[in-house]
Amino acid sequence: MAASDKDDLVKKHLALVEAIARKVKRTLGAAMEVDDLVGYGHKGLVEAAERFDGRAGVAFTTFAYYRIRGAMYDGIRAMGWYSRADYARYRAEERANQYLQNQSDREGAAAAGPKEKRRIGEALAAATGRPLVDDFGRRLR
Repeated sequence: MAASDKDDLVKKHLALVEAIARKVKRTLGAAMEVDDLVGYGHKGLVEAAERFDGRAGVAFTTFAYYRIRGAMYDGIRAMGWYSRADYARYRAEERANQYLQNQSDREGAAAAGPKEKRRIGEALAAATGRPLVDDFGRRLR
């Protein structure tokens, strides 16, 4: 692929980088600025344009999406904020907290009986990888 074709691909897909950056930002919360993510994403977009082979039958947008998102996460990890395992644990805790908040909103915290509380606790323990404990810190199960 000629250099001008690669430049055209990059210019046409700059909005894709910004869209992915906003999506990643939502998963990270306040921990990262969108502009930093966009910067990492631009590197991923340039890499995708260099490595793209249209003969493989894949659309450039699909190919670039994973390269851009991966470059953003690589940039975050390079900053030393989260290791891969820590980030996975953080995301699992966030999902568990969202689940519990949704359950609480739907059913009301006071309406949940002991079985429901146990089920929610087990879901939280499974999502975070931490053991289920009672009020005194003793491991249950």
